[in-house]
Amino acid sequence: MTQNRRRSNRKARHSGFTLIELLVVISIISMMMSMMLPALTKAREQGRRTVCLNNLRQLTICWIMYANDNDGILCSPDTGFNDPTLSNETNHWVADGPYIPHLNPIGGTEWGMKLGVLWTYAQTSELYKCKSDGTGLLRSYSLSNTMGGAVGPVYNMLSAIARPYERMVFIDAITYNPPYRGRAWLDNAFTIETDRLGRAVWSRYNNQSVTTRHSDGCNIAFADGHCDYWKWKDRRTIRWLNMQITDAKASRNNRDLQSLYNIYMKP
Repeated sequence: MTQNRRRSNRKARHSGFTLIELLVVISIISMMMSMMLPALTKAREQGRRTVCLNNLRQLTICWIMYANDNDGILCSPDTGFNDPTLSNETNHWVADGPYIPHLNPIGGTEWGMKLGVLWTYAQTSELYKCKSDGTGLLRSYSLSNTMGGAVGPVYNMLSAIARPYERMVFIDAITYNPPYRGRAWLDNAFTIETDRLGRAVWSRYNNQSVTTRHSDGCNIAFADGHCDYWKWKDRRTIRWLNMQITDAKASRNNRDLQSLYNIYMKP
């Protein structure tokens, strides 16, 4: 009887983990999680980047379809109201209206997208929003000012675009406009400014700029319908976007800026 009790006690002692064994297992699991977490985070961001590229591709198809349905005329990259009583220009791709948040209830809302001329071709607001955009904006993209806009060698007709595979249409963008009651939006078209010598300079024209939200890079759509991911290679670009250096310091001999300028404006 005593021997049976001793055997039972030994089995009970060895039926579970000791405290030390549990701590070892927990430490191993923690170490494995710390090793896997960066890879999982990277994979998740790559998935979001892919969704963003698809959004831009679909928007570009809508942009091309609009031109084909309107005798080749490009829509306006501006974001004003499509109201003939206010302006002669009534073909804005998005119709948010002027950036006066406390007087403009449409700007930054889904209704502003619905009033835009591209909404007919893809009636979903999800196309306008990047999955990696952590701001409260409903729209994450801007349209190049050279595509039917008012700055530089503007293309007003789809057929007039030289080398469409090299010409930027849509781009990931952020706004520096202060929110009003939680609302802000990307106002007007995306523009790259030049100095007196005609050299491209980083600036926050229309209070907007490119982003770093895709692993220090952004997505860009081109006039032939294809889209690319652009990784910023000059660290000054990232420092400028984080407001750590001035426009002038970030712009001089910046290869990111020059490459972007080439697809934006350079003939």
